[in-house]
Amino acid sequence: MNHLDHNAQFLRENSREFYYWSLFFPADHRGAAQALLCFEIELARIPEIVSDVSLGEIRLQWWRDAINNGVNGALSGHPVSDAACHALDRYSLPKQALLDMIDARTFDLYDDRMPDMASLEGYLGETYGCLIRLLTILLADGRDSGPARLCGDAGMVMGIRKMFEKSLSAVSKAERFIPAAIETVIDPRKPSTGSTILEDIASKHLNIVIGSWAEIPDYLKSVYLPLRISRSNSGRVRRRTDNGLPIYTPLSPIRILMTLWLCQLQKRI
Repeated sequence: MNHLDHNAQFLRENSREFYYWSLFFPADHRGAAQALLCFEIELARIPEIVSDVSLGEIRLQWWRDAINNGVNGALSGHPVSDAACHALDRYSLPKQALLDMIDARTFDLYDDRMPDMASLEGYLGETYGCLIRLLTILLADGRDSGPARLCGDAGMVMGIRKMFEKSLSAVSKAERFIPAAIETVIDPRKPSTGSTILEDIASKHLNIVIGSWAEIPDYLKSVYLPLRISRSNSGRVRRRTDNGLPIYTPLSPIRILMTLWLCQLQKRI
């Protein structure tokens, strides 16, 4: 099995959302896009597959070495890292963005609480924000790919949704991402839990992307398709925990595909 086939299968098995998302990328860019999506999944799942923090740190260091060595021609033989390095070279992607994604995932290995909003914004910017930015540069064939700020906004929206989706399997994992000190309450007249404040923040960033939709070139809009899933989240809140954390009703694979397809068809989030 070649790297492209491996990565497509890996996406199908580990994230139907990311796999279906990748199908809306142009065929000549799809393999590279799938490599970047696989890279994100590999990093995000490390805490779930290691039994000790030190083993997680070793895995993260392995990915750092694989990227640093790979861009210099010393490929690791791993289908995801090798394909990611190939994408870096072919599309002039910034290597530092992948290294930032690796470094940000160190937080996932520990039980510390996210200290404040600035830390959360930095974390989501260096994970999902970097991923979206890399995908826009890829589709632009290494050229200027439009406002980087929109990638940050989209990363906030996607990242907050992914945090809440963790509550389906482990509430404590999701709760630790809610900043211990949220200094800005969206509406001081209404009592808000940390999670509802984050939902409001995600909504604010989503509205920024929606308001800037006309600025995004048509050939880049497939990068933003998953925001349609985030937009429909309010209708999927089945219940809330005692701390207000939303528990979403999972979307079926066919519902995910249809949501992305409608966004592509209607050319709007």
